[in-house]
Amino acid sequence: MDRQSMKKKLGAAARYSYSRLALNYYMYFEQEADRGDGGSAFSRRFRKEFQRLLGDFLNGKEDVEALDTLRKGATREMEIVTAYTDCFQVYEHVLNRLEYRFLPEKKSGIPEEDDQTMVSEIIHFLISSKDSAVMNNRIQMIVEQLPIRFTKAKFFSLVQSGLSVYKGSQKSSLDAILYMLRTESMLQLPEGMEERRDLWDILQQFKTADYRNLTSEAYQNLSAGLTLASQRLLDDSGELVFAMDLINDLYVLLLSRNDGMMEGKEEQSFVRTLDTVWRRLEAEDFFVADEEIDSLLIDLEGKQERYFEKWLRLELPHDGKENDEEKELYDRLKTVDRLLSGSPFIELQEEESENLIVDEKMLEQEEGILFGQLEELWTGMPRAVVRGIMARILSSLPVFFNSIEEVEEYIQNSLAACTDADEKIVSMELIREIMVDENEIL
Repeated sequence: MDRQSMKKKLGAAARYSYSRLALNYYMYFEQEADRGDGGSAFSRRFRKEFQRLLGDFLNGKEDVEALDTLRKGATREMEIVTAYTDCFQVYEHVLNRLEYRFLPEKKSGIPEEDDQTMVSEIIHFLISSKDSAVMNNRIQMIVEQLPIRFTKAKFFSLVQSGLSVYKGSQKSSLDAILYMLRTESMLQLPEGMEERRDLWDILQQFKTADYRNLTSEAYQNLSAGLTLASQRLLDDSGELVFAMDLINDLYVLLLSRNDGMMEGKEEQSFVRTLDTVWRRLEAEDFFVADEEIDSLLIDLEGKQERYFEKWLRLELPHDGKENDEEKELYDRLKTVDRLLSGSPFIELQEEESENLIVDEKMLEQEEGILFGQLEELWTGMPRAVVRGIMARILSSLPVFFNSIEEVEEYIQNSLAACTDADEKIVSMELIREIMVDENEIL
């Protein structure tokens, strides 16, 4: 790909990000008009800084470093939200299995079933899809909901089976799955979680609860806390994704506008929309007549999809360039490609890989470290919470069964080992919810 071709691809990126930023920025304006309470601490910081950076951009100034700082701040916020989500999903697993103890009316009308009937129903659901990827995803979801009654030794052997697929792969792949297992099991939590006092206080209630001797009042309080936390996390994650889309599109423009080929009239149309909305936000003038909305948005209709298709059609270079100018252009294009990858919070700098290949000794060492950390975490932890963590880990591993017969045996053993009738019923009801959801997708 020569210099002219790279500029053409940057031009497609600039057009796409201009059109998407203009539309999303107007949607952001509407959200701010409806907010009323000023929003969270992050939303207030974001609005102030993004307004400054977009204003600079509209005036011909570029501050990539400041925008990168804002992007890293949003990424940090999302890491905290994700960590809270992982924690509360573990405790949701615990509360689900206590539900019928405190809300017995919910199980009225649910017929008693023998284990084999339940096993047959689950297996029929799993084999109803001939797509191996779909089947594996279903197995992972089922494994998370089945009763957990393992010794630590048995659990660790299952984890070893799941991780065995990484033998012979690059170490970066093993590192990625181990990172996910540590975050989902509450082993690895980001700094700054306590800054969210609303969520932190709820999490402490779950951490200090006595699940063996839980009272009805305590259960109700925990359930209410979980509902509140879940809604806040859902709202926060949506807000952060939207904020990051705005950041990423402005980032693309800072990297591509000067070299991307674009007609002046077309750019003026995008700038007019952005500038009008920017001025309204600065003045906190949120009344916009219908005719003005139409004039702002009519030129954007259909452009976002068309420009993105053009971006995808144009080739991306696969190697470095011959001179410094082309290398700098190539590096910017690679960053733009990551910004438009569809993963809003992706790292913009690729980590240098040592190209290490995982051998048996390395895998055993990494497993030993993980298992030691889990044993330490579980010391003094309620058994119900440990089971919730085990369920999360097993469902996150690559499928460790070699045949449908092994899956069936696992399900049978899981149900047979559970002597808590209520938990067994709850688990099956949750599995049936998965079945309904999957069938609706199909």
